[in-house]
Amino acid sequence: MDTTTMIIIGFVILGMVAYFILDYYKKKNMEKLFNHIFETSKQVPIKKRTAYQLFMFKETIAASVKKGKDAASAERLNNPKYVEIQLINMTKILKDTSTVKDKRIKQALKMLEDFKKWEEKKE
Repeated sequence: MDTTTMIIIGFVILGMVAYFILDYYKKKNMEKLFNHIFETSKQVPIKKRTAYQLFMFKETIAASVKKGKDAASAERLNNPKYVEIQLINMTKILKDTSTVKDKRIKQALKMLEDFKKWEEKKE
């Protein structure tokens, strides 16, 4: 084997190792997020729990996009009227998911599905 082949094989192996490391950390962070939402959703009435979980996933996605630059989003979550309005919106979305066009809501719905699967495995 010549050196070019050895270098290519080295980069392929390095890429595979990097992929597995990133996948591990992604799963670890999702586990922490799911545990946090699971614990906080225990404080919410059962009828509103799924809407609350969807709302939390939506806010998590929004916060990750903004990278914590928006301090107003934390203040909004402390406003009970804002939270109640969002829970009503999330309930409407959950009743008919086919009308959703917002990318963040679609991601939040996917995360909610993954959360439900995770919750079933946990029990």
